[in-house]
Amino acid sequence: MTNRYLPEEIFHPRLARMGNGELRMTPSESARSFIPLTSSSQRPALDGRTAARNARERVEIFGGPEAVQNTSNVLSQHLVQFGRYRGQTFKWLFENDLGWVITLLANAEDSEEEMDMSNPMSTNKFLLLQFLKLFPEAHQVMLRWREEWIPNQQPHGERRLGTPTETASPSPPKEASGNTGQVEQARNIEALLRGMYRY
Repeated sequence: MTNRYLPEEIFHPRLARMGNGELRMTPSESARSFIPLTSSSQRPALDGRTAARNARERVEIFGGPEAVQNTSNVLSQHLVQFGRYRGQTFKWLFENDLGWVITLLANAEDSEEEMDMSNPMSTNKFLLLQFLKLFPEAHQVMLRWREEWIPNQQPHGERRLGTPTETASPSPPKEASGNTGQVEQARNIEALLRGMYRY
């Protein structure tokens, strides 16, 4: 449902595309010029409950109480808790360096079930994956990278990172992804978040 306070674009990322319509996998000018926090200025990563509360507060400020009921809105306002883009929202990250997101998640050592939810950074990465799943085209790219590129092992068992190209055409989805599937996915994430954060 479209937010009545501000345009939906406030929370919904507009994924960058090439002229041929394919998703852009290289960083935007904003991402290239972003200056990461120095180690001396970084605070400890926020625990999942605090990060979720802060995200919900931002959504309510910009969109009102009704906007908080939309799981995608809340996920979009979570802040990255690690890496070079620490402190940016998931929305900003998806708009400015989708390739970084996909490479990170495709190379994740732990499966979704194995992620340590007591670790703030693992929780943050898990929620980033849930947000990615709300965008079937981008999620398919990540699965393709994981299946086709990541399994190749370097000597001594080291993982070989997939290198983002200018574009990455997703493989055809195994199942047709329509609005019904996205709604069901959002409901599943909402239930999961309620269980994690008791909100």
